[in-house]
Amino acid sequence: MTQPSIFDAKTPLPDAPLAAREKTLLGFDERYRKIHDQLRLLLNLGELGAWSKA
Repeated sequence: MTQPSIFDAKTPLPDAPLAAREKTLLGFDERYRKIHDQLRLLLNLGELGAWSKA
């Protein structure tokens, strides 16, 4: 049997301590926004053509 690793941890969201820690991380907000936008594009690939024509 293998020992649990950091990747086995589960954090139920939203998590108040994690949200508080977010404010202390330099540059986190900008990076989060970029990743969020990229993930939205990946999840909505079918709508990408309509978006680019708008």
